[in-house]
Amino acid sequence: MSQAKASATIRGDATTWNVAVFFLVFGGLLSAVSLLALGGIFRPYVEENRFRAEGVITTAVVVTGRERYDDDLDVTHFLSLAYNAPSGPGQPVRSFLREIEVSPKYYRDLPAGSAVPLRYIRTDPAMSRLERDAGIGRHNDTGDTFFFAVLLVFGGACLLLGLKYCSQLIQLACFGRSMPGEVVNCWTKMVRIESLGYTSYEIQHYISYVFQPPNGPAQLVVEKQVVAGVYKGLSPGSEVLVKFVPQRPAIHRLVLR
Repeated sequence: MSQAKASATIRGDATTWNVAVFFLVFGGLLSAVSLLALGGIFRPYVEENRFRAEGVITTAVVVTGRERYDDDLDVTHFLSLAYNAPSGPGQPVRSFLREIEVSPKYYRDLPAGSAVPLRYIRTDPAMSRLERDAGIGRHNDTGDTFFFAVLLVFGGACLLLGLKYCSQLIQLACFGRSMPGEVVNCWTKMVRIESLGYTSYEIQHYISYVFQPPNGPAQLVVEKQVVAGVYKGLSPGSEVLVKFVPQRPAIHRLVLR
């Protein structure tokens, strides 16, 4: 069988389970992390819309203040606020205590015992915020949103690629058939590798081969990298073993012995 007889040209063969699982796990984790990050970014916007639609204004009393220092000695300020509200529409009034993060200025201006306007959600009165801290868009999240959106697209692409690889490998394992193929050409490439500031060169070995499925056109595989030890035993015209899916011969693998 010659290259001229092959009417279908494909590149390489089915990947390995290690590669398929890597893309599957990596893509899944990256997608999950991106979704969680985007959820955190959009949560204040969703909450603010609820405050505007269902918000009720009441008066809260500052009970105490608290400062929290992180490892870099940066300070975060909190106020504990007590207020009364019904547990829900038509429910009796009960007391709530809520700790809210505030700016340093609010922390200084609102000592214990101060009365301050507070807005809570009618159907969930435990959810509240300072009324004069109203408004969304206090922080510019555009950069973060774009970054995590790109990560989500990339993670989703890796996940889909992993699913595709797994599907191919499952088909190959369940429905694959083996038949002989023929080496068409052998060649090497000099590849430049840079690592830790050092440059080295590596010779990579490639072959092309062709095989003829029983119920379809001949398949020419134009590039398949092989290890040096296998390459030494191959030459144009050498017979190789190919495992393929009869209904989808593009899903195949060179069986190296």
